[in-house]
Amino acid sequence: MKATLIKVKSHDKMSRIAIPGFCTGTGRMNNLIAAKQMFMAYKEIVLGERMDFKEFGEAQKYHFGLNPEGMIWIH
Repeated sequence: MKATLIKVKSHDKMSRIAIPGFCTGTGRMNNLIAAKQMFMAYKEIVLGERMDFKEFGEAQKYHFGLNPEGMIWIH
């Protein structure tokens, strides 16, 4: 999602995109977790709300919050 938004933002001729629930089909990620991840990417890339972590542990906690089930690959 984040990479998609970065690319679209830098493309002059695109003003809208439709984005499916990334990772919710074949990846079987929980819809709410995927939606939260996608919203956080939107906030960072489109709205410019960048995260600023003072310590590495803060970043780890944030990323765990984005993926509380720890899903990387389940197949």
